[in-house]
Amino acid sequence: SNSFGEKFKRIDFFKKLPTGVSESTFSGATISLFCLVLMILLFISETNTYLTTEIQSEIYIDDEQRLENDKLSVNFDIIFPKMVCSLIDVKATDILGKQALKIEGLINKKRLSPEGAYLGHQAKDPTEEQVREQWRSQEGCQVTGSFEVMKVPGLLMFSSGGKPIELINAIGGKSNMDLSHKIMSLSFGRHIEIRRVKRTFKEHVDMQDHSHTPLDNVTLSNPTSNLTTYNYYINMVPTFYEDLSGKKFETNQFSANKDHAPTPFDRHNSMQLRYEIAPIFILNKMVRH
Repeated sequence: SNSFGEKFKRIDFFKKLPTGVSESTFSGATISLFCLVLMILLFISETNTYLTTEIQSEIYIDDEQRLENDKLSVNFDIIFPKMVCSLIDVKATDILGKQALKIEGLINKKRLSPEGAYLGHQAKDPTEEQVREQWRSQEGCQVTGSFEVMKVPGLLMFSSGGKPIELINAIGGKSNMDLSHKIMSLSFGRHIEIRRVKRTFKEHVDMQDHSHTPLDNVTLSNPTSNLTTYNYYINMVPTFYEDLSGKKFETNQFSANKDHAPTPFDRHNSMQLRYEIAPIFILNKMVRH
């Protein structure tokens, strides 16, 4: 057995030298220190690579049936500098002909001076004399709101038909109803979801690229005629973000085209936002390298 043990020891690649034979050298210390630093750097690099995340984007066909309880949030903040609040009527309808209920309770109208200063909230049911006074003072209006509609193509319309045509004719007629405007913000989806995406995916997603809010700060007017209908055509793509735990956040990216046209004789001047929802969705998934 002793002879087998001695033979087995001969295959030791790292034979131990007696203390009296070994000698410490400067070159040996340099190599040892270099190897130690290299191992630390490799450890840090591999750890950092493991902790680093990236976004993988995938596109899917949205083949799920859209149900009536599948809702879409519409959020807007629009300034009409030459239109009094009491004459602005806001309606929301969808492709099925359904109109959003109780929309008036979800909309705020702020009266503005000709210089844009805040004058107070618009009364719910202003008198005819109040409407005339606002018109004589050349007030403007800032309309803000957030409400839910069915997740199907639809229309959001702001028109100058908020009061009987007799009153409109008495204060200048339809030709003086100027709906030139500035869109301060327009988005689709829940605000809380967008904030969560900004917070969770801030290292990967540039939420300032305006793909979620391309119409922000857009101004549109027709200097040649107030008898104008302003049209926006919006194409929306549902966009989901999934974090490392598998939790998903829903937002909506969209693109938009715009134009304006003469208002038909039997219609009020209006600003119309027509939106369609693409039959696909994008999944941005956070993964580790």
